Order: sequence, then C-alpha cells, then structure tokens
Amino acid sequence: MDNPNPLVEEDFRTLFDRFRPKVWMYILQKVPSQDAEDVFQEICLNVFTKLANLKDPDKFLPWVFSITRRRVQDYYRAKYNQPNLVGEDQFEFPLLEDASFSHDRRLYIKELRKCILGLKDPYREVALLHFILGLSAPEIVKVLDLNENTVKSHIIRSRPLIFKCIQRKKK
Repeated sequence: MDNPNPLVEEDFRTLFDRFRPKVWMYILQKVPSQDAEDVFQEICLNVFTKLANLKDPDKFLPWVFSITRRRVQDYYRAKYNQPNLVGEDQFEFPLLEDASFSHDRRLYIKELRKCILGLKDPYREVALLHFILGLSAPEIVKVLDLNENTVKSHIIRSRPLIFKCIQRKKK
C-alpha cells in the first residue's frame, strides 16, 4: 500500500536534522538534563511513526513542536503528576556554551533566559518559543493550539516585561 504522505524517509531525515537543534534546545529548557536524551529519543520515534499523519510538509516544524510539547507534558505527568518546571539549575542551555558568542553575548542570553523563565504562565511558553527558539507567531499557533491574536498579544505583552527584567538586572 502506498503511503499518501509526500515525505519519504530521506526527506524526513533532512527536515528533522534541520530542526533538531530547536527541538533539542526546547527539551533542555523543559526537562532535567539527565532525562533529556530519553525524551528526545521518544520524540524522534513518535515523529517517525506518525509521519503518515502529517498532511502538509510545510507544517513539519509546528507539527514536531506539538509532539514535543505533548511529550514533555507526559514526562511531567508521569514523573510528578503535573507539568511544572522543577528548578532552573537542573536545565541546560546550549546557547550559553556556544563558543562563537562573545562573553557579553552569553551573559545577555543567560539574563534573557532567566527573565523569560520568570514570566507568568500565559507568556512564558510563547516567549520561549519566539525569543529563544525563533518560531514565528503562525508556527507558535500550531504548536500551542492557540488563536493567532492571542499568540501575538503574548509576544507583544511579554516584550516590555522581559525588557524591564533585563534593565533591573543591569542595575
């Protein structure tokens, strides 16, 4: 039986390799580093086995992030029976170790990360996906299953909160 999905295994590898760093960084933001590899492997398997469900290859990234987000929630439901972050010190952040960034740039990214993680729930997830992982509003809509105006509003409202937080930390 032919697979109606236009993505073949080679296309899958190419697409997934392109987005792997964003998925990995998201996982490291949400899951303690000692469990991140297991969660990542489960996501890879889940994405590959459900590839036939993807109707439009252009929506691959939001689709993968939807699966990733649900898997992270499942991780916390199973482990703590609630999808909350444990402690900031248990999470890695690969951008801070990127040798191509200057020391000042890494410090700024660290402060940005702390400020985003300090946001209240309606803004935190959207800000992380937008400002740290670089997803657009339409991509975030598909990942979080929110109204596009809500996502844009969260981005706009989180921006001054993040700015104020960074300004406070500079003083």
